[in-house]
Amino acid sequence: MTYPDWLNQPETPFLLIDEVRYKNNIERLYKHVENLGSYVRPHLKTLRSPEAARCLLKHSHSPATVSTLAEAEHFANIGYTDILYAVGISPHKLDRVANLIRQGITMHILLDTLEQAKAVREYAINHNVTFSSFIEVDCDGHRGGIPPESDELVDIAIMLQGKGTILTGLLAHAGESYHCHHIDELHKAAKAECDAIRRASERIRAHGISCSILSVGATPTAL
Repeated sequence: MTYPDWLNQPETPFLLIDEVRYKNNIERLYKHVENLGSYVRPHLKTLRSPEAARCLLKHSHSPATVSTLAEAEHFANIGYTDILYAVGISPHKLDRVANLIRQGITMHILLDTLEQAKAVREYAINHNVTFSSFIEVDCDGHRGGIPPESDELVDIAIMLQGKGTILTGLLAHAGESYHCHHIDELHKAAKAECDAIRRASERIRAHGISCSILSVGATPTAL
């Protein structure tokens, strides 16, 4: 294959995406996950591009994940309506989240402490807004989230059942899987992630609390 001169002699570093390979990878991931009876909520933090997102998100209402509120606002402005802000929420950011909700965006937030849950509920009551929340579950090296056996897990779930708040689901991210180098290590990491989210959901549901979405998957464990 012959490449153009500008590709071999770049003036500055840049990201180059093989479009065919990119789309094949997307199709492979969707086919695998959907065949399991689940669905993909891809992370847009590495794309940050409407053109690339159009390949990754099938519809304007396709679920997506972001790592900053600037990303959430950007993708909301170009028409995407189901966004999970997958960084532990801080009270001072709730104004921007509420603004997106008032624009008609299905906006989900993430938390893992009772203090966050209290702050979200208090804001919701005072500002007449309803927040959809996920609790982050720690599944490996304490990268983030709360252990599935923690007493605080149930306390948070109960707090999110009040006025102005909805516990939509649980989320785990197998951050330690990025250190795996063999397929058996990846299988072990994926199983640990699924087991952690399952144990957490069973404890919450035993208290009569619904958490309809159980979200797992890091890049190394997605397949």
